[in-house]
Amino acid sequence: MHLMGAAVLTAANQTPNEGKLLASEELLRSKENDVSPIRGAIKTVTSVHMSLSESAEKYYTDLRRTYDLIRINRGANDDKFYIAAMMMSEYISNMVQILLLVDRAGSIYEEVGKLCKESGAHVSYPTSAFGAVAGITNIKQFVKDVDAVRANLSDSSVMRGLAGDMYMIIGMIPEDVKIKTDRAKDIYTYLEKMGFSFTGVEEGGSLGFLTGLDMPAEEIAAALYDADEFLKEYSGFVEDGNPTILRHVYAAMLTFLAYLPERGVEGIKTKLEKEKESLKRMALMQTQMVMDIQMQYVDQEELHI
Repeated sequence: MHLMGAAVLTAANQTPNEGKLLASEELLRSKENDVSPIRGAIKTVTSVHMSLSESAEKYYTDLRRTYDLIRINRGANDDKFYIAAMMMSEYISNMVQILLLVDRAGSIYEEVGKLCKESGAHVSYPTSAFGAVAGITNIKQFVKDVDAVRANLSDSSVMRGLAGDMYMIIGMIPEDVKIKTDRAKDIYTYLEKMGFSFTGVEEGGSLGFLTGLDMPAEEIAAALYDADEFLKEYSGFVEDGNPTILRHVYAAMLTFLAYLPERGVEGIKTKLEKEKESLKRMALMQTQMVMDIQMQYVDQEELHI
């Protein structure tokens, strides 16, 4: 949990303000019964975001309203909707625009889900929300882009195992399909040579983000390997079981944050005007997606890194 909060601060290029963080935690404690998913890693990250905002109370209010819109729109209550709400409310305060994003994220989720269903690929709602916030408006064209990525990676059974979110994220990179899918394959090949292997569909999104870095595949693989070796020193990232997947996605996140400026605003179709702000948004969104994966594999109250 603590590392997740630290990652958000790192992504925002900020150091913790102890006073504001404690005040945010106290405010959030008073709201615990409002939204059921506020616990563990989500609680930590929400407190950090609140402490970074101009008004912790307004941040929470906007977040709650966005979460309710998503929950009503999807007809269910899910932790993943909360993560998606964080992505949306972090940058957009106009609730009309939020409503449009919720509708667009739902459409992306459903349409890409249909595309990937045949191969059993997993598509997450937070990734769909990322696409909506990042500026995907022509959903039909986006589905075509994702399908083209899928077709170019379908010759590899291993790459198919990482499908779903990986297809979506690579589909958002504004490059020729062959160039970006070849880079993804090359990164994976170099990692295999080092004895490192992504093995689960949850890790595919991380590989997708790394594919967007403007670096040679061999250097990306080497940086990821080094980050993974570094995290092995921490007790929360054990060798056996699902936490190994967690370590891999954290290592990918650290690598992405470290080398993101190499690509800048062109890394993903953000359609944002300011490069500095786009880097912040991409980095924060990536940390929130990692939080989604963390929630699947560990008890948030027991992971104290």
